[in-house]
Amino acid sequence: CQLSNCGSTAGTLVISGGSPQIKDDTGVAGSVAISGGSPTVSNCNISVGTLSVSGGTPTITGCNVHDVQGNGIEASAGTPSITNNNITNCTGTAISLNSVSPEGVRNNTRSGNGTNGISVGGTYSADRTWVNMNTDLPFVIVNGGLTVAPGVTLTIEPGVVVKGAICSWKSVSCISVQGTLLSQGTSGNPVTFTSIRDDDVGGNTDNGTGHSDGLAGDWGGLYLNNATQPSQISYTRIIYGGYYYPHMPPDPAVVRPGLSIDAGSHQVSHCQLSNCGSTAGTLSVSGGTPTIASCDIHDAAGNGIDVSGGTPTITNNTITDCAGYPISLIDVSPNNVRNNSGSEIG
Repeated sequence: CQLSNCGSTAGTLVISGGSPQIKDDTGVAGSVAISGGSPTVSNCNISVGTLSVSGGTPTITGCNVHDVQGNGIEASAGTPSITNNNITNCTGTAISLNSVSPEGVRNNTRSGNGTNGISVGGTYSADRTWVNMNTDLPFVIVNGGLTVAPGVTLTIEPGVVVKGAICSWKSVSCISVQGTLLSQGTSGNPVTFTSIRDDDVGGNTDNGTGHSDGLAGDWGGLYLNNATQPSQISYTRIIYGGYYYPHMPPDPAVVRPGLSIDAGSHQVSHCQLSNCGSTAGTLSVSGGTPTIASCDIHDAAGNGIDVSGGTPTITNNTITDCAGYPISLIDVSPNNVRNNSGSEIG
C-alpha cells in the first residue's frame, strides 16, 4: 500500500482501537497517529509526518522512518514497543518520550536527525528502567527537565548515556529526584551524564558538523531531594553539568550544581564529576546524611564539594583543579570528612 497527500488534520493513518496490522513495505507519506488498541506497524516506510502514540499498546518494529518535519517517533501516553527501527533525516528528535516508559524502546538506529537521541521529560509516576539497548541513541533530557515522583524509582543500567540539552536562561535540563535514583554502572561500563554537545560518548547527538566537546555548565545536573528514599549513584560520570545564569533583574540568578543533595541518606561512590560550570560547587550538600566516597572530582568552576548543611560523610575522594576549594564546609562539622586528597587552582 501507499498512503500520501491526504487532507485530514488528524493524520494520514489514524488508529484508535483494535489490533490492525500494517506491514510489509506499506508506505505512508504522512503522519501516523495511534491513540488506542494494540496495532502492529512493521516493516513500513514512513515519511513526511511523525508516527505518534497517545495511547494503547502498539508494536512498532522494523520500520524506516525518514525525512519527517518534526520528531520521527513520539509517544505521550500508552505503552509502546518500539524496536529495530531506523530513523533518519528528521528535523526533530529521533524518538521523543514524554512521561512514557522507555523499557520497550530497543535496538533502534539513527542518522542525520535534528537530535539523534531519545528525548525524555515530564514526570515519571511509576517505576522506570533505562536500558542500554539502542546504538548511538542516548537519552536526552529536555529543557524543563524530568521529575521522578515520590515513591517512584528510576533505574539506569550500566553503559547508558544520558545527555542534557543546552540550558536556555531559566529553562534547565535536569533530573529532579523526589523518589529514588539507582544509577549503578561498573568500573568498565559506567553510566554517563553529559552534554548533548559531547561527541566522545553516545555519538554526534546534536547532529553538529565535525567533532565537538561539551562546555562546563551546558546542562542542569541531578537533584536528590527525597529524605526517605535513599538513592545510590556508583560508577557514574557527571560531566559538563552545573548550570549558572547570572542575576538579571527582576529575576534572580540561576545556580545549579552538577549534583545537588538537599536531604536524605543517599550513597555516592566511585563516581567522576568534572567540568561543571556552577559556582555553587560541583557536588553540593545542603541537608541529610549522605555518604560521598572514593570519587574523582576535578576541573570545577567553584568548589569541588560544597557543604552548607546536613551531616555528610566524605571519605577517600580525590579533588583537583577546582577554581575554589577542594572541600568547603559552612557551619558544618568536619568530623566525618577524612582521607581526602586534593589541590586547588583558585
